[in-house]
Amino acid sequence: MSQSNETSDNVNNQIDYTTPTPRFSVTNDETLNDGITYLNENGYAVFSDVMNQDEINVNKDLLWNFLENIPNVTIRRNDPETWSDKW
Repeated sequence: MSQSNETSDNVNNQIDYTTPTPRFSVTNDETLNDGITYLNENGYAVFSDVMNQDEINVNKDLLWNFLENIPNVTIRRNDPETWSDKW
């Protein structure tokens, strides 16, 4: 599946949603360097092993606390029906 997006300079780009994005571990110098090369060539990269599980949990809580406290927004972490694009 690909989708056409028009950028600010009116050039259409195709986005390929079928190709998996590679992930690069920060715990290994070779994969880290591969990730930096990929970043430089593609403009983005996904790095894994950046945080441990406790750090992930804390940051998920921080994100939900932020989202749940946006004024005039009714998104709630335990209620998926509030996760629409209407907030």
